[in-house]
Amino acid sequence: MTKRLASALAAFGLLAAIASAEDAGPVLQKAATALGAAKLTSIQYSGSGKAASVGQSLTPQDAWPTLNVNTYTRTIDYPSQCSREEMVRTLETPPAKGGGAPFQGEQKQVNLICGPYAWNQPGAAPVPALATSAERQLQILSTPQGFVKQALVSNATAKKVKGGTEVTISAIGKYKLVGTIDGQGLVSKIETWIPSPVLGDMSVETTFSDYKDYGGVKFPSHIVQKQGG
Repeated sequence: MTKRLASALAAFGLLAAIASAEDAGPVLQKAATALGAAKLTSIQYSGSGKAASVGQSLTPQDAWPTLNVNTYTRTIDYPSQCSREEMVRTLETPPAKGGGAPFQGEQKQVNLICGPYAWNQPGAAPVPALATSAERQLQILSTPQGFVKQALVSNATAKKVKGGTEVTISAIGKYKLVGTIDGQGLVSKIETWIPSPVLGDMSVETTFSDYKDYGGVKFPSHIVQKQGG
């Protein structure tokens, strides 16, 4: 291969890379309008479902054991980056094999984050939970409005993918978040990676569907979060 041909191929590769990228600004502005994110400062959402005990399967071949989440409520204040997560969990019948410490009846959890400070509220006295700080901050940014708000003030990059536009940002110093925004401006998926004592760098993928309009703010009624890998 001649030097001239090698240089031409290198230039073609650079042009192809530039052509595949696009300005994230218009995509994010459309998403902010569609989601009602621009003027939104706080949000609260509630639901119920299932939760898995990460990395606590009985054997390496088994699926992670699951619990019933009878009630779940998260309240987020975006300007202060504060969040309060409350849930009531019960064991399945029969209880899944494996899992964390067993408990009887209903188990209530209250998990909080405000800026870099994380703590739990199992009773009257707060219990520091500093090891969860980054994960809880990323949970705020892994909501549709939270992601779009952060992307608008970040050095976001964008590229076309199947199902819409993929927007990539960095947050909290070193963490990458990749969000997929569909043609309507709605966030369909957000993926990030967090450190895990069990799995190392662990992927956290959250998908959103069945958006509903709540007074000009659109929010998904179906949220699935997968962790692992």
